[in-house]
Amino acid sequence: ETAKTWINLHSNFRALSDGSFLWWSQRSGHGHLYHVAGERWTPITSGDWQVGDVIGVDEKRGIVWFTGNRETPLEQHVYSAAISGKGEAQRLTEPGWWNNGVMDAATSRLIVNRSSPDQPAQVYLADREGKRLRWLSENRIDAAHPYAPYFTNHAETKFGIISAADGSALHYKLLTPRLEPGRRYPVFMIHYGGPGA
Repeated sequence: ETAKTWINLHSNFRALSDGSFLWWSQRSGHGHLYHVAGERWTPITSGDWQVGDVIGVDEKRGIVWFTGNRETPLEQHVYSAAISGKGEAQRLTEPGWWNNGVMDAATSRLIVNRSSPDQPAQVYLADREGKRLRWLSENRIDAAHPYAPYFTNHAETKFGIISAADGSALHYKLLTPRLEPGRRYPVFMIHYGGPGA
């Protein structure tokens, strides 16, 4: 891998038993997975989105599991895809959440950790197709939850897009107190300019 400016570090190298390997590269302009055999690079994923981390590989079935943000950069999901590069990657987690996952060595079970702007982290056990088998920590906000007394004052998270001068979509997240007409409020801005997704 070479670049004039920056090469992002990653942990997505997976050696396969036939001497080929899985590799993550930004050679297309977006971070995607490739099956590399000699000089041949076969794309496993492609498009205007980013693959995050490889979380499981099943050589016998020819499947790799990973995180990514295909549907929107505001969410992260767990996907599976064929190592051959044939067919579309399958999303295994529900929309509306930021998901991470880990798999057992046999790639038969998946532990998903997810959260949303209105729900603290939940953890569940799923099968390799993403079907939830049981909650490990549902962490539902009910009357007994430690956050319950404060939930009525929970700030709504608003998402939006600002267009840059070159037309690029810049996503933002905004949290405000209850706003009163005619009153000015201080603004605290946290900016992340990259590199990365």
